Amino acid sequence: MQHGIPTQFFEGRFIVISRLGDGGAASVWRVVDTKYDIERAVKTLHVAETETALGRFEQEVRIMMRLQSPHIVTVFESFIEEDRLHVVMEKCAGSLDTWSKMYGPMPPKLAVQVMIQLLKGLQVAHNKGVVHRDIKPHNVLIAEDGTVKLADFGLALLYLSPESLTKTGALLGSLAFMAPEQRINPSKVTPACDLYSATMTLAWLLESTNVADLYLSETIQGLREKYPCELVDIIEKGGRHKPDDRYNTAQEMMQSLKAIEHTLPESDHSLMGLQLVEVSIQDLMPTPSQPAITHNESMELKALNSVRWMLFLVVLLLIGISGAVMWQLRDAGTSKLTVDPEVVSEMPMCTQSVRSFNRLTKLGPKESVQVLFEDINQDGKEDALFVNQYSQSLSVYLGNEEHLMLESFEMPFDRSRSRPIVNDFNNDGLLDMVSLHIDLQVLLVHWGTGDMEWISPSEEAKTKLLQIPPPYSGMAYDGNEDGQLDLYLVAQNIGNKSHQIILRTGDAENVFNNHEVLASFTTRPIMDVQYPTAYWLEDGKLMTRDLLKLSQAPTELQDGLTDWKLHESIVNRQGHSEVYLTDVNSFIYRWSKEEGVCQVSEISLSERDAMYEQAFGYWDDNDIVDVLATQTCMFCTSNHVLLLGN
Repeated sequence: MQHGIPTQFFEGRFIVISRLGDGGAASVWRVVDTKYDIERAVKTLHVAETETALGRFEQEVRIMMRLQSPHIVTVFESFIEEDRLHVVMEKCAGSLDTWSKMYGPMPPKLAVQVMIQLLKGLQVAHNKGVVHRDIKPHNVLIAEDGTVKLADFGLALLYLSPESLTKTGALLGSLAFMAPEQRINPSKVTPACDLYSATMTLAWLLESTNVADLYLSETIQGLREKYPCELVDIIEKGGRHKPDDRYNTAQEMMQSLKAIEHTLPESDHSLMGLQLVEVSIQDLMPTPSQPAITHNESMELKALNSVRWMLFLVVLLLIGISGAVMWQLRDAGTSKLTVDPEVVSEMPMCTQSVRSFNRLTKLGPKESVQVLFEDINQDGKEDALFVNQYSQSLSVYLGNEEHLMLESFEMPFDRSRSRPIVNDFNNDGLLDMVSLHIDLQVLLVHWGTGDMEWISPSEEAKTKLLQIPPPYSGMAYDGNEDGQLDLYLVAQNIGNKSHQIILRTGDAENVFNNHEVLASFTTRPIMDVQYPTAYWLEDGKLMTRDLLKLSQAPTELQDGLTDWKLHESIVNRQGHSEVYLTDVNSFIYRWSKEEGVCQVSEISLSERDAMYEQAFGYWDDNDIVDVLATQTCMFCTSNHVLLLGN
């Protein structure tokens, strides 16, 4: 481990992706265990660098590893690096504290269900003679499937002497949840202390804030004015001043909660879909200054190897921290947006502008994170494609005369969050696909066989190709005019955050062996869909460059686009390229050689439709642009959205 911001642990076995938390007692890091190819969390404990302190921590870790329960965070192993103990444990989606910050007070029935799970884990610990000592919302985690899990068994107290309780500040945040006897003598705790803290956590969930001591009559009276009496009776008993007056065991308190669970009203809230709140390792590092554009750069493979697997999880982070929102998914249907027209730019209106959208929706698989229009069955009509990251599939809605979203065709598709590049790469008249996989750092070539079927890629067939840095978009074009399509890939170099356009030339064996970095950018570029031209936004300017004529300087197309977003290039009905953008208010614009930059939509995209990537195309018969969008969250099913422009 390195002092400061680590990039790896345990001689490179654990690659650090992001920081999940940082406190007085420890820092928690999201990592990939390269030995088993799985995500974990590593807690680095901030302890005095003495043999005694480290020995006591190791003893505590051994205790935690013996606590086997679905409701206790699993600890896999520990190791010492640079005189600091590191604990490897399962990664969860968040904590009760995270949930409360997202949604506010928890409905009583859900709070009771949370407590029942918490008490199951607590009973296992007490049966093993282990007292948690620090139960609070921050230490109760929620797994990706919604399971409640206890974490941090006594680790904070283990290295603190009673005299240091108020000096270090490590336990100050927990005082509100401590039993009165624990505050007096924190070195002597019993299971009754845990039951008081658990009861205080239940009250906190209901209120989404700290409450006064539960043994005070005014505290209980205030709760009785808001919540069912049977629930408050349980809180009153669990929070009594004398330990002997509380519940005898966690099991006993759990049975009382189970007895009233069915009497409480149902709620639309759940624990599913919670998203990590984290800071990527790149954002923790100082950002070096970069030139605006360079070309003919070579790859830095040695540097990239030290951060292998990192980009995949960073991209997931961009999805997670942008909203941290779980959407209430709707049934499939059709509705019309009713947003008042509003002009927010001095750009002229396009000749074919959108005055309103008809909205079509379908319920899709989990984590639909990317969309595109493509005539995948070669019938002359654009089809709607959705890349489903978690479900590892591609949903295809075929274009039709009624212009409706009929039932989707589901195609197996290795985990990806990028659009595939679709073209006839081997000149057999059938469409092939090259899929881009940031996590695996590979390109997968899917040869088309007709009838909407493709051959699965494999290393033996030379259709699984290593690509570092891993690309997130691209296009195909025969740049050297040898009769074989070449790949122009857009990738991000994690080492210096630059974006690169990489050429992999096609050959007779269709393995795209050659590799050349054509150009680097400080902002994310897109490729023209028909010709190797790059577009990017730089200092509020839309720029372009012909990648087959690198000796020529970049060209400025439009100024005054500060904080705009560049989406994609498409081909219109007349066969001309169009570049689509949105401004800060999610109004749609496009650039074309014929009109320059003009405003496409008189209404903006909704906040939900603008959250993830959009695709632009022509689904129906008119020349007014249509939009694909997706609504999803981490581990959630998705809404597939088609907005038909009028």
